[in-house]
Amino acid sequence: MSRKTQPVPLALQLFGCVFFLFGSTAYASDYQLLLPNNDRPHVELEFENRPTNSHPEKLFKLFTGPASNCCEGRTAMAGRYDTHETKLTFTPAFAFEKAQIYTISINYPNSQGEVIQELTEFFIPDVEAFSAPKVIGIYPSGSAIPENTLRFYIYFSTPMQPHVSSRHIKLVDAAGQVDDAAFMSFKQELWSEDRKRLTLLMDPGRIKRGVAQNLSMGPALAQSYTYTILINDGWPSARGEPLTGGFGKTFTASQALRTLPDTKTWETRVPGQNTNNPLVFVFDRPFDYELLKSAITVLDENGQPVNGDISIRDDEHTWIFTPEYRWHQERITVRVDSHLEDVAGNNFRDLLDHAMGTQLNSSEAIVLELSLTDE
Repeated sequence: MSRKTQPVPLALQLFGCVFFLFGSTAYASDYQLLLPNNDRPHVELEFENRPTNSHPEKLFKLFTGPASNCCEGRTAMAGRYDTHETKLTFTPAFAFEKAQIYTISINYPNSQGEVIQELTEFFIPDVEAFSAPKVIGIYPSGSAIPENTLRFYIYFSTPMQPHVSSRHIKLVDAAGQVDDAAFMSFKQELWSEDRKRLTLLMDPGRIKRGVAQNLSMGPALAQSYTYTILINDGWPSARGEPLTGGFGKTFTASQALRTLPDTKTWETRVPGQNTNNPLVFVFDRPFDYELLKSAITVLDENGQPVNGDISIRDDEHTWIFTPEYRWHQERITVRVDSHLEDVAGNNFRDLLDHAMGTQLNSSEAIVLELSLTDE
């Protein structure tokens, strides 16, 4: 009797038990695959007959990440294989991380001796941290952003399921027209490690003047026009719970940013000695929200980093550093990484949309020496 491979229901994934049966016309022996869960720390393969393969690591391997990024050129997870009668198990050297996607690669010979590869994704739900997914923010956060804005960050309340963003995220103009070519499409989406932040990259070909996409399709965003980034409901979290209600961010495209950033244009508010008052920079333009968290460093008189908290306000126009302790020094140094980008992708070394042959600035950082006020 011939049986087809059944798809993996997400509901079954959440309980960590999925059974795959392969017919005798395709495989030498049927087996069932038992996935890890919060109580089972290993993968199990159980056969109708005792496995004859003396090298179980050739029969199946595990990889970190989704099946779309597996498996050629990838290093398999380290772990221990055990065989017992008709059962083969794999226990990883380090415990499976909750909400992380893994891929099992099974290689099994069919009746003609051909090796068939079957890829199966799974994850272990983080039941303790369960909550319905929500969109908690989109950056740039302003209601008016430059028409040549390069990227958007979307933040979720819980880890989300990857590789479905194109189904749920749309750029829509004021007339309701959807631009399906606005965002770059990647085989591997740009997620943070915890899969709570997705980076959407606008197609640079639509931004850069004089290139094919810009000439044939026009820019994705045009000055003075209004757009909405729509996130449709139904997007499943890592647990499989759907996003409900959707989310929308509406903004107007403002004049393009086509000049290098310059710290000389920043308004600097220097704190007083022996106070906990913050150091504040007010920019002439919005900078990249994520890069602002790490690209500006405050150093004391000995060149050591000053501990403190960073906050970013006023639609990414204001950077505020509040020290952990009172300022005790007379002078501080601020190091600005020259790779810090504004929202249009321009940094202190180069413009995103520059003319061919443009000379780049070579400095790795801009150093600001500041004297604290006497209060």
